[in-house]
Amino acid sequence: MSTIICATDTTGAVCFEKIAKEHNRQAIPLIDKQNTQSQEDSICWRKESPISAKTAIIKAEKKYKRIDEVLYYFNEESLCKAMKSVNAHDCLKILEEECAGFQFLVLELLSRFSEQKKEDRAKLIFLIRKNFSLIELLQNSMDLSLGSAPHVSAAAASFMAFAENIATFYEEKGIADFYLVHTDCADENFKSDEELAKWLFQYLDESDAKRKSGVQWIKAGSRASRFSLFGR
Repeated sequence: MSTIICATDTTGAVCFEKIAKEHNRQAIPLIDKQNTQSQEDSICWRKESPISAKTAIIKAEKKYKRIDEVLYYFNEESLCKAMKSVNAHDCLKILEEECAGFQFLVLELLSRFSEQKKEDRAKLIFLIRKNFSLIELLQNSMDLSLGSAPHVSAAAASFMAFAENIATFYEEKGIADFYLVHTDCADENFKSDEELAKWLFQYLDESDAKRKSGVQWIKAGSRASRFSLFGR
């Protein structure tokens, strides 16, 4: 049975842990700070702290010996509902937790994975649920209240830019296999995290035998196939 770290919001962590178990994985929810919904096997992680990222990975390795997969789920749709106002406090919070925190965790993971044998490469899965940006709504004459606030849209763009560029930078080094997946709030097939998780783990299992190398964004719902560098 493989081990996967699930770095998501609390609701997502519970859902992805459940579906991961159905696909022969033991899941470690990485929860941002303590909360009443944390699972027994979860690890508390202060996103704004690089030291906390290192500590969380060490705790996971100590308990499970080896990490086979890591899922980082950026749920822009959920984040935009929590942060409608634009102020200095929320801008700083997003920069520290959603931008820097993500980067701290990925860099720490890659540092740990570099110590493993190349034939035992772990998987890094970057998953984003996109929301409408204000400019997209304006261009399509839609209600602006449906869109993400500017700092939330900026964090989503930062997530995607870092994910695709860090994957490109490390792809040829043979440290990890990268999977970049996106969906959006308009996709009726993936309105819930459970639907998204079911497809994702099925996709990961099917793609193992077909994948060679390369980095590209995959739309949720796609079938597993051979990858080409930055095919879109």
